[in-house]
Amino acid sequence: MEVRIQKIQLAIPYALNAFSPGRGFLPDDYPYAKTKVIPLDEKRMVAHFADGIEIPVRPFFGSMGIAPPDVTGRISSNPPWVHAGNLDNKDLVAGTTLFIPIHASGALFEVGDGHAGQGDGEVDVTALETSLIGTFQFIVRKDMHLRWPRAETPTHYITMGMHADLTEATEDRRARNDRFPYE
Repeated sequence: MEVRIQKIQLAIPYALNAFSPGRGFLPDDYPYAKTKVIPLDEKRMVAHFADGIEIPVRPFFGSMGIAPPDVTGRISSNPPWVHAGNLDNKDLVAGTTLFIPIHASGALFEVGDGHAGQGDGEVDVTALETSLIGTFQFIVRKDMHLRWPRAETPTHYITMGMHADLTEATEDRRARNDRFPYE
């Protein structure tokens, strides 16, 4: 399925960032919980994080995907996989196209987990979490025979390696990248 991300708008004027003890990339450095409300300036497209600190707003949906293969049964919505899902890929903004292999009749597209912005990952398990409104165009591509999700921006191809082990994900992405855009 070709998912053209046509438009993404902020639905509310604020975002949240939160972390909990023992979670995220540096769990020992943050043994306490904290939630921060971050005002968003839609006109200037910046988030006011603190006095003198503004973060560019570049909205994207952290989760976009379709139904996984029936043979998998129930799975967690947390890790992404062949059906896409919780990709948290900051480059999946308006103007980008996501390609997802279809595994179930009707595909059953889902979208959510709005972000006003994010760095290179969710180090504390969240980003600038917010509510978004999206406009998408869906095209069934019978000429593409993908096994894994891919994306294209106006200037780049995006391959995505997905595995619980980062080294395995990198190697898997490299192997698929050799055959991009079709498998």
